[in-house]
Amino acid sequence: MEFELLNVAAVVVAQHHNPSILHPSFLASEKIVPDNWEGAEPPLCTPAVSVVKYTNGIVFTVEQSKLQIVDNNPTPGAIPSRVGELAIKYIKKLPYVRYTATGVNMTGFMPCAVPEEVLIRQFLKTGTWNTDPLKPVALGIRLKYPVEQGVLNLSCDPGNVVRGESAGEVKSILVNANYHTDLPEDKRQEYAEDALSRFQQHYEHCME
Repeated sequence: MEFELLNVAAVVVAQHHNPSILHPSFLASEKIVPDNWEGAEPPLCTPAVSVVKYTNGIVFTVEQSKLQIVDNNPTPGAIPSRVGELAIKYIKKLPYVRYTATGVNMTGFMPCAVPEEVLIRQFLKTGTWNTDPLKPVALGIRLKYPVEQGVLNLSCDPGNVVRGESAGEVKSILVNANYHTDLPEDKRQEYAEDALSRFQQHYEHCME
């Protein structure tokens, strides 16, 4: 089975983000994004949540507790996305916000005709818990690993992926990787930038 990347994201958790400042003009004037990026649709800007979408697949979302920058068109290879760099630029413009954690997330899938059976066979030992009359029909797993200055939360679940409007749904094993870093009280900004700068390192680790 070949792993295919669906999207990647950089997340910054904080106690008081201000969603109302997120706007294409703010992102361009503060040099967070290039001037020539085109909006995919009109932005949503409210005190509770703001969303800015670009035609290149980059989506900024700010809620009161979270900044999330998603790349829905990641390029496989050495440098899959700029979301880590964009997140660093954003938080540098707002150093007074009390950041508490960061996340580097990757979502992908492996096409598989019978994902439920494959996951059960791969991860569940044979026993009374998976034979009649208690034979499971599906299995999802949650794994947690220590990584540099944080943890990796990894999940695998059976599901379907839509690959284009004409292709329809594809049965797959869905994989979600979250590299989470809690930020120390005395060095929140420094640690946030450092954690986000390891995007490439986390990507390579996830692909391995």
